Amino acid sequence: MDTERGGKHGQHNFEGGMTMTNPQIAMYEERAAQQRQDIHGSVQELKGAVRERLDVKKNLRQYMGPAAGFVAVFGAMLGYGIASLFDLKRHPKQTYGGWVELE
Repeated sequence: MDTERGGKHGQHNFEGGMTMTNPQIAMYEERAAQQRQDIHGSVQELKGAVRERLDVKKNLRQYMGPAAGFVAVFGAMLGYGIASLFDLKRHPKQTYGGWVELE
């Protein structure tokens, strides 16, 4: 009894002339199912790791002190820098011969 693909009962012919029997097909299907489960497990593990690393509350608790310190120092430096632009005593008019004292 021939199938549509021209093989005998229990066999399948594929392009290139390769013939596979039902046990071979079952073995490959089992292997494919196992690989799908492995991939699914890896994806779930990766999702969990990404969620853990991007947890905002955890990161805020862990890095709040250093972040607050950095922002405070940066703000102070920025404030003093901008204020010094308007301080005429530190930046008096300059002449060719040197600094002119302001009264």
